Amino acid sequence: MLATFKIMEWIDVNIELPKKGQRVLCVQDPVKTATKEALFGIYDGRNFIPPTPTHYANFEVGQSRWVDIIYWMPIPKTPK
Repeated sequence: MLATFKIMEWIDVNIELPKKGQRVLCVQDPVKTATKEALFGIYDGRNFIPPTPTHYANFEVGQSRWVDIIYWMPIPKTPK
């Protein structure tokens, strides 16, 4: 049986934003930051927040935020 894959594409923040509380991959503007890799973040309704791991293996929203985000995409579902 062949697996079916959905191709994910980056979404411009000027076109669409994630739902509040959604966990996403996001990309900072490479002209404004030194970060070139995709970042894991949680959208809080206004900002992309880096998650802070807790002692209980959960993720909580911290006080900092990712800046200059230009693209995002939903986290893909894990395979079964």
